Amino acid sequence: MFTTLTKVACAMLCALASASCFAATLNITSNSQDSKQKQKIESWLTFAKTATESTLTIIKQPELPITVSVQRYGTEPVPWGEVKRASRGNEEYDTLNFVVGGRASLMQMQQDWTVYHEMAHLYLPYMDYPSFWMSEGFASYMQNVIMLQAKVYDKQTFIYKIKDGFRRGESNWRRAPGPLAEVSDDMWQKRAFRRVHWSGVAYYLTIDSQLQQQGSSLAKVVEEYYNCCLTSFQRGKNLAGQLDKVSKTKLFSTTFDVYHQREDFPQIDDALINQVANYYQQNKADIDVADADADKSLGESATLDKAELTNAQ
Repeated sequence: MFTTLTKVACAMLCALASASCFAATLNITSNSQDSKQKQKIESWLTFAKTATESTLTIIKQPELPITVSVQRYGTEPVPWGEVKRASRGNEEYDTLNFVVGGRASLMQMQQDWTVYHEMAHLYLPYMDYPSFWMSEGFASYMQNVIMLQAKVYDKQTFIYKIKDGFRRGESNWRRAPGPLAEVSDDMWQKRAFRRVHWSGVAYYLTIDSQLQQQGSSLAKVVEEYYNCCLTSFQRGKNLAGQLDKVSKTKLFSTTFDVYHQREDFPQIDDALINQVANYYQQNKADIDVADADADKSLGESATLDKAELTNAQ
């Protein structure tokens, strides 16, 4: 009886105090035995999770298992990362796996895009292969938004990253022609990662700019969708319809119909890129990047794979 009352009381206090009571607890497993390395990994993942949740919303699964393999002499901050969906295995929760360079500093790890990309995937369901452009496009777009709001990027860097991504996506499109859905369905064999990812970024950026003009944003719509309607799997067209219901628009479905079978690479006006950059900079998350002194105190010496994602980025 005492235990039951205590749980009820705690639940009531959490509800009154903050929704963060229900945020996912990080469960980090690492092959490193070095205490400073472990502390650095925990600081990196805590920062990334806080930044991601500040842009979108708290990750609602009770636990977020993360496995980190440290390459002792590696210098690349995060050479590999992936999301493993609970629905596609025997796990209770979606999990994240990363490889990190043992010689990379905390600052270098925070400035690497991989962790933000993989965490962003948690907010949308696993999708059918022809709609992977929608899944990867969201994670690629949102990683840049998260990094801008967390002050990892400044506005100029955000704009450069988006424009450069579109340039590389268009270059890849010339080598991987055909309807986007067909190319997305076989992007591994076609080596069409950049076209698939950045066509998806164009889809979301275009919609986001229109939502912002209506007083909303993609981040707000996804937050509401995540809290009310997230499923383990959804086809792209059905997801677009669900996002329409949440946003009370037809933007996602009508734009999906244009993109899913399009054979060209979308051309995005610079004004739209500047608009979304200004919007997210003005609505910054309350996050500070760890300073260099804090980094030094942790010891600076110390299933898409990252190679494919790097090609896409």
